[in-house]
Amino acid sequence: MNIISAISKATQTEDALADVLDGLGVSANTDTHHKDSHSIPSILFVSFCETLNAHEIHKTLKEQLYCPIVGASSCLSPLTTRSQQLDVSLSVLAIFDSEGNYGVGQAIMTEQNDAHQAAATATQQALQKSDRALESPTAIWCMLTPGSEELALEGIKSVIGPHVPVFGGSCADNNIEGHWHVLNDVGAHSNAVVVVTLYPSTPLGLYFSSGYEPTSHRFIASQCHHRTVGRLDGKHAADCYNTATQNSIHQQLKGGNILALSTLNPMGRKVTLPDGIDDFILSHPEAVTEHRELTFFSEIHNGDELILMQGSTPNLIARAKRVIENAISLLPIGRSPAGILMIYCAGCMLALQDNITDMLKELNIAFPALPIMGYYTFGEQGQFSDGVNRHGNLMISAVVLSSSTTSSSTITSTTNSSTLSPMNSQPNL
Repeated sequence: MNIISAISKATQTEDALADVLDGLGVSANTDTHHKDSHSIPSILFVSFCETLNAHEIHKTLKEQLYCPIVGASSCLSPLTTRSQQLDVSLSVLAIFDSEGNYGVGQAIMTEQNDAHQAAATATQQALQKSDRALESPTAIWCMLTPGSEELALEGIKSVIGPHVPVFGGSCADNNIEGHWHVLNDVGAHSNAVVVVTLYPSTPLGLYFSSGYEPTSHRFIASQCHHRTVGRLDGKHAADCYNTATQNSIHQQLKGGNILALSTLNPMGRKVTLPDGIDDFILSHPEAVTEHRELTFFSEIHNGDELILMQGSTPNLIARAKRVIENAISLLPIGRSPAGILMIYCAGCMLALQDNITDMLKELNIAFPALPIMGYYTFGEQGQFSDGVNRHGNLMISAVVLSSSTTSSSTITSTTNSSTLSPMNSQPNL
């Protein structure tokens, strides 16, 4: 297992692509079929700004790197520790794993082909392309356009079963205007699901977290439809939220966007883990309707107990490092991390803004030798230790790939935990 990352700060797509190809040691003047097979990645992960041309990124990388590709747009900038500002336009993470297998599938979502069917189709494609279709993957990585993530997770489960961890995120743009894309080696689309089946030759460390603390305010949701909540404890949802947050949205009670106002006070649903510890899957309030309902970026159902959560700038800065440390601690004893894929909610990043530099500095100090790449997303998918895959908001996750040989850890601090082993059960095909 060898992992290389490369970035560009160029504003033009052609220049950005030239930078990352050069960073990977790939000559754009050499025909793909005549390149040394050892220089071609087993899989390439791509993160890019909405200002770049997703179709050109797909076309060039497909021509220059004859390998599976998965990519998505990220809010303002890709997540990378190669820069301490939100000034990167394109970032790639190349995994070289000759003994592993990786398959990528993609399906477009339409009225006739909803997120459930699209995700199922993409999963079936990824299994076939991995050349290990009759084995359950160690994990699945998923990137998709926002709006129907819960349905997509059900679609993946319908193919692979409920036990394989699913990690990933919803692609993003800069201003929630639909200028987002996902891509693979087949094409780039603004309304699609991309699924990656991961069969690495070395163990993975996976961790999914909220990083917010519960308050004493608890409500029972009713008059719910999809991602809209009409009542909390029988009262207008917006009124209840406004009172609990000390009039934080009083100017929007007749209707309006409250994303920025609610980032530090999302709603959480308690998940009691096998060790008895409670964690929370978060839902980010998006807007107040003219009927004083609340809309969210994830589904809420009648009867759900919603707990008002609270976050802070120091916690948002520190949580990325903690999540990586926790994911690394899930590797077998003696295994070293070789590279990290991260998902960090765009809402949290936007809440930090100038303070994002502090978060990236912390990661650089803690993990100076590790390639780290990721996405600032509009929705996050992952699995707590109870083994259930979920979609949430304002969440963070890390997928740690490990080295092929055991050695001492390259991080400054970790916590001890259990090992995550590859799944051995057969997929539900």
